[in-house]
Amino acid sequence: METSNTSQPLTELRKYGLGLRSKFLFVLLGSTIVCVLATAYQSLYLSKSALDNSLHQQLVSLRNSRIEQVESYFHEKSAEMSVFSNTPSVIEAMREFSASMSLLEHYNISPNLDELNKLFAHYEKSFLPQIVAVTGEVAITNQFIPKSNIGRYLQYHYVVDNPAPIGNKQLFEFASDGSYYSDSHRKHHSDMLTMVEGFGFYDLFFIEPTKSNIVYSVFKELDFATSLQNGPYSDSKLANIVKRVMANPIKGNVLVSDFEAYKPSLGQAAGFLAVPIYDGSDFLGVLAAQIPVADLNNILTNSKNWVRDGLGKTGEVYLVGHDKLMRSESRFENQTNAEEEPTSSPPSEITSSILKQRIDNEIVIDALRGNVDIKVDTGYNGYSVISAYAPLNIRGLDWVIVAEKGHKEALETLTSIEKALLTGGSITVAVMTLCGLLVSNIFVGPLQSISSHVRKLTSGEKTEPLISKRRDEFGLLAQDINTVTDQLNSQKKQGKEQAAHLKEQLLMIFPAPIADKFDKGQSLIADEFQNVAVIEIHFFGFSEIDQELPPQETVMMLNQIISNFDETAHNYSVERITSQGNFYLAASGLTNPRLDYARNAVAFAKEILLSIQRLNIAHGNSLSAKIAISSGSVTAGVIGKQKPIYTLMGATVATASILAKRASKNSIKVDAPVYNQLLETEDFSICDIISDPHIGEIANWESAPNTAQKVQTA
Repeated sequence: METSNTSQPLTELRKYGLGLRSKFLFVLLGSTIVCVLATAYQSLYLSKSALDNSLHQQLVSLRNSRIEQVESYFHEKSAEMSVFSNTPSVIEAMREFSASMSLLEHYNISPNLDELNKLFAHYEKSFLPQIVAVTGEVAITNQFIPKSNIGRYLQYHYVVDNPAPIGNKQLFEFASDGSYYSDSHRKHHSDMLTMVEGFGFYDLFFIEPTKSNIVYSVFKELDFATSLQNGPYSDSKLANIVKRVMANPIKGNVLVSDFEAYKPSLGQAAGFLAVPIYDGSDFLGVLAAQIPVADLNNILTNSKNWVRDGLGKTGEVYLVGHDKLMRSESRFENQTNAEEEPTSSPPSEITSSILKQRIDNEIVIDALRGNVDIKVDTGYNGYSVISAYAPLNIRGLDWVIVAEKGHKEALETLTSIEKALLTGGSITVAVMTLCGLLVSNIFVGPLQSISSHVRKLTSGEKTEPLISKRRDEFGLLAQDINTVTDQLNSQKKQGKEQAAHLKEQLLMIFPAPIADKFDKGQSLIADEFQNVAVIEIHFFGFSEIDQELPPQETVMMLNQIISNFDETAHNYSVERITSQGNFYLAASGLTNPRLDYARNAVAFAKEILLSIQRLNIAHGNSLSAKIAISSGSVTAGVIGKQKPIYTLMGATVATASILAKRASKNSIKVDAPVYNQLLETEDFSICDIISDPHIGEIANWESAPNTAQKVQTA
């Protein structure tokens, strides 16, 4: 009854898939995890919503403020240009520069040959190499030099003969050529220079209306004194906007041109403002100004204070034109990864993205359609970004503005919250797990130990006997399990001994690799081997011994012969395949591949002949042997189920058998593949070629070593 009562709870327990400890832990941990997940989900949801709203508001606010600043910038510059065009100094300068250039044309003033050569040299040495380096285009002087003699004359005196270095030509006040133009230049240049520096223009141009000649510029780049009508820059944005102003010269009406790679500024991006100049009702010409790119970049980047604007490491604000090319500098121009913090580079190492970086994503396309929105998309650097975008309202410019931030960085705060929640949840789960383990040990610890012991026992692991000081059912169960364990260990030991004995018997029949396969229960054992030397031995004279000796001595003699062969095979790493009566089959390089398998087989054969000669001397017998060796590929396999044997098949085996029949006694006969691998062939002589209907012609060589002399010498 006691045994029945003890085993009943265990029998009932086996009906369930999980133990009491697992069920207890699952219930406790499950409820804990559900609570943690619910709390984490709600916290993350609320945090994400708050962060999204905050980021959206930040980007929209930044976008709107930059729109206002950029539009105000162009409105202010347009207003300044409108005022400048009506100032007496500009009107007077326009009249005098136009008149002075007309006077030069009237007298057909032109540079002398030396001045002209210096002008050409300046283009070829100073300008062309730089423009080629920037644009990558092939350039010649005639593409850029003024076509008129007046233009060449003025460029020589105000560009080439200008003592100020390149980039500071505006510091030169007048040439000493005594011309009316130089007097006008000395009179007005300082005022125009002050105007450019004070109001932040890159350059200022005066263009007369008849031939669209640039009669004056402050910075004296190579567009100075050229014609925008038929000169080298007649297809530029400056020429286009001047043409538009002259076509409809409304007083005070300022036109704006889009950016272009302006060659006189060495291919740097340039935009222009232009307004007609009137003196009363007289149209005198056009006042144009080159917009400084740096001012727009400072507006968009807040003078590179991205972090102060809340843009972190990956945010920026930029402009894009109707052609989907950037109109402002990229924050990441010298970086390939916009997810990383930008680095600063010297100005000479920075490559401008203006008019070069193309942005053809849904954000820009939607903004160019006139839409205002904020969305997540792939940015121009290939990373996910959150972008707030809108078109700009600037007459003459089809531009859009984009304020964006890397999506990964935007989610960093959320990631930090996730990590905090994960850490807190993990700690909670760990604490509850510890509590559950402590409580479950009190109730189901002994049963768990017994169950673990039984599992190890059934899986074949070595276990120590259960030790239990309990006097209840768990103690009795531990004793019963120890008894069963002892019985199983005894049976296991017997099984191992039987398996070892069986393995020894298999090794007596098969090579070791084949014995392993047979021992593992592989039913079909067949392998193809390359580069094997098959050795077939027929020994003679044993029938005479059989007639003279009693059966027991006859068997002992045959056993000694075969044992000698086996020992020799072992010494030479040759594998015995089978032996029956006076027949012995072996192989070199079968399951133990080696490069000298053929030479090893010949050495083995010579040692066999020596062992036979030793037996003859020791017992007074007259045994002899025929040995044949053939090299090539063989098929090896186990044949039979009741009494399996390991045998070789194939043309190589058949060749060895044919050679053995033709061999002389106490000789070794080899085929061509074996002979060709021998290093010493003096003992071998070629024999007649054997023709077989199945194999074909077999070239063979035979050697009859002087074994008697070697035995006597030994």
